[in-house]
Amino acid sequence: MENIREELLSLAEADYAAFALRLLPSGTKLMGVRLPKLRKIARRLAATKQGRAFAAQNHKGEFFEEKMLRGMLIGALKVSTAERISLIRKFLPQIDNWSVCDSFCSSIKIPQADRPSFLEFLKVCMSSCSEFEYRFGAVMLKCLYLDEVYICESLRLLSAECPGKYYAQSGAAWAICEAYIKFPEKTRMLFDGGALSRDVKSLALRKIRESLRT
Repeated sequence: MENIREELLSLAEADYAAFALRLLPSGTKLMGVRLPKLRKIARRLAATKQGRAFAAQNHKGEFFEEKMLRGMLIGALKVSTAERISLIRKFLPQIDNWSVCDSFCSSIKIPQADRPSFLEFLKVCMSSCSEFEYRFGAVMLKCLYLDEVYICESLRLLSAECPGKYYAQSGAAWAICEAYIKFPEKTRMLFDGGALSRDVKSLALRKIRESLRT
């Protein structure tokens, strides 16, 4: 929607864009809008028809900030879990970098009663060969399922085959590191049992060593 793009462009900062581009893949179309401003817009649009329509769209050639805003909107909309999953399915193919993926994950809140059904959806995501669909599933496990109820199932999923692509592997490693911090004995079994691929194991061990909490 042109008026949303115009608003975003009016908030763009050239210096911030130059800084942010150094952290993102080459060729990313970036305006230079800071995340707090995007979150503020998402909260405002979440209660509007315009916001619902934007959340369900998929336009080619979008700016990084438009994708980021769409992810934030999907998290902010007051909809059922089933409808949110439907919006997530549409959005996942649009994710093409770690920043959009991880910010999107942090925006998703699932009621406790719907955790089992959402986990089934994440299992589908983690069976995908898509780098960022898998990463979404792994990071959502980190965000929602590293607790007493779900830790064993989460570790089982994280020890299964992972796409041989860096951001999928690093997403799994990040979740494994967080699991180790919370459940060291249970998580150590992943390393002792040899279930992890060499690359995921290496990344996870490095994250664990670098963590200030271990």
